[in-house]
Amino acid sequence: MGNNENWAVCTSPDYDMIQSIVTYEMIDSQIASVMYKGKSYHVEQKYIRPINPPKFVKGDKVSPANHPDWIGEVVGMGYHFKNKEMMYLLTINGKMKSKRYFAADLIAR
Repeated sequence: MGNNENWAVCTSPDYDMIQSIVTYEMIDSQIASVMYKGKSYHVEQKYIRPINPPKFVKGDKVSPANHPDWIGEVVGMGYHFKNKEMMYLLTINGKMKSKRYFAADLIAR
């Protein structure tokens, strides 16, 4: 899963990254190298809000805890600022679910 990288919510208005979940590496005390949609960008440190690594990443197979017979795939991630935790978007049987799931709501497959 995604636990060996630095994860953050990027609030940069550049590159359409506002509130995007990214991995990053600090280049120096002011600039981070941010990976977003498969590309690397240099972003000012003030736009990087470090977060705990996600339990799941895009492409992981999961099931909702309340429907363990459903097997889906993580297709998106977001951050719930009030709860300070990751949210996940799933497809199940090729259909996007409208519900946002938290890690506690999902079982790894």
